[in-house]
Amino acid sequence: MYLIDEVIPRSCALFLNVFFSTLSTIVAIMYSTPIFGVVILPILILYWFVQVKRFCLLSRCIMFDIAMCCSFMNISKPGFVAVAYNPYCQTR
Repeated sequence: MYLIDEVIPRSCALFLNVFFSTLSTIVAIMYSTPIFGVVILPILILYWFVQVKRFCLLSRCIMFDIAMCCSFMNISKPGFVAVAYNPYCQTR
């Protein structure tokens, strides 16, 4: 009950405070230096696309590994560990 009544509202208030402070700082910088917006906006868009693509690949990789692990453990001997090749996981 302590968590729901006291910790979560305090954490939400702290998050909103930091979020709006950061947003107001960015708006003030963009207002005083418009070239900052011209430079930072394409960088943020590129960053967003890269992060979304990477997140999708990573989540697909995790789901594949979990499915392989679960299906392997159901049919194998206890204590035997195998590493399966995952075509979606590109670590290099």
